[in-house]
Parts: sequence; structure tokens; C-alpha cells
Amino acid sequence: MAISEVLPSATLLRKVCEIFHWNEKRVSRFVRWDRARKKFGKNFWVWLGLNPECEDFYILWEFLTKEEQQLTLDVLRFYVARKQTEHQEASTPSLHPPTTAG
Repeated sequence: MAISEVLPSATLLRKVCEIFHWNEKRVSRFVRWDRARKKFGKNFWVWLGLNPECEDFYILWEFLTKEEQQLTLDVLRFYVARKQTEHQEASTPSLHPPTTAG
């Protein structure tokens, strides 16, 4: 159940939420998402208009504190900016002709 191999019934989910003092409505939504992900695979995220490659972020985001969310955003922005800079440098033509050996 912890790795979504087996999803709980409504009765079991209610009991688990009661034992751990979890919000049953919130956890039920995760279970519905897991069922849809198992059934439709990566297409689930595409149908939601989201990038399937970011699945882990979508699943774990709500479990992060506000500080962890902000740190994650800052790190992602850094990597995106660095990747854009690398791409721009690679696509900027050189003013010097290539040298040939020999």
C-alpha cells in the first residue's frame, strides 16, 4: 500500500486516516490519482495538462513545507536559467572561422 501497489478500499482508507489523524478527503484524492495513474500511465498527467516527466513533483509537492517548496522552486529556476544560458551559448555563431588542422 505504501508504494501504491495495492490501493485501500474506502473502509480501510477511513480507518487508516482515523488512526493516523489524516485528512480523509485529501488522502482519498491521492488514492483516486493513484488509481488513475495505474490505469492510464503517463497519459494521466497529459490529460491534466501537466508534464509526465514531473510526476514526482506533482505527487510529493503537498507533503513539502512551504520552505521546502520555495527551495525546490529556487533550485529548479537556477537549473532552467543555466540550461537556457548553455543553449544560447551553443547556438550563438562564432565570429571566428573554424580552424583546420594541417
